Amino acid sequence: MAATLVSAGWLVISPVDARAQTVGATISVVTIRGAYATGTTEGVVLFSGVDAQAGPLRLAVSIPLSRMTTSPLATVPGGVVPASSSTAGAGDPLVRADLRVVDDTRRGLQVSAAGAVKYAMVDEASGRGSGEHDLGAGGSVFLMRGRTSLMADAMFWRYGDPDGLDYRDGVSYSVGVGRLVGAGRWSVLGTLAGFSAGLDDGPPPVSLGVSLLGAFLNGHSVAVSTGVGLTSGASDVSVGVSWRVSHPLRVRTSASVNP
Repeated sequence: MAATLVSAGWLVISPVDARAQTVGATISVVTIRGAYATGTTEGVVLFSGVDAQAGPLRLAVSIPLSRMTTSPLATVPGGVVPASSSTAGAGDPLVRADLRVVDDTRRGLQVSAAGAVKYAMVDEASGRGSGEHDLGAGGSVFLMRGRTSLMADAMFWRYGDPDGLDYRDGVSYSVGVGRLVGAGRWSVLGTLAGFSAGLDDGPPPVSLGVSLLGAFLNGHSVAVSTGVGLTSGASDVSVGVSWRVSHPLRVRTSASVNP
């Protein structure tokens, strides 16, 4: 069965400046525990990622760097699945591009179209990937009302099937409600995340998560999250910690002198 990772995603709790030009990096550590057909799995997965935003376009790349499990795991977009073996090392990169198509600052509404690909660079026998490419297309919606935000993200995935496993094509989704607390540097985010289809004939994985996010000076931010599985296809419990740093890009413009 697929195990949904409910870690703190960087769905912000405030609107994104449509004119922003930034680069950023993220490191996340997620621990999971779940019972699957291959046995009980306990694991720690380390993800690293970089992203860049220029106006309405955002590009992000993430890579699972290492994994230690008592039962083998392989990563797929949005989660992990049992595998034939497991070793430490880099997994397949996931690339996602988001294009903001609606930016209504008066209503606090932002809508983006998205596309993603998990590129199979790691051999399936290594246990760090499925050995097949995965393609996704979807979008996201963000709505801010005072200090409360609503968000939703959905993507249809066409999975490549490795030998012996059937990754049924389907939709990954997440919906969330966030609330700024205190002076606005901290926020609480509740999410419901899952897939429309499970592995083989198993139940779709669905998980409920809660995250605490903090924004600090110089573009630094942290997130601590925990999640519980609502179906037998999801991990029983997951705990994640993420750290992110972003830096604004300064675009030089040439000055003109009027005669």
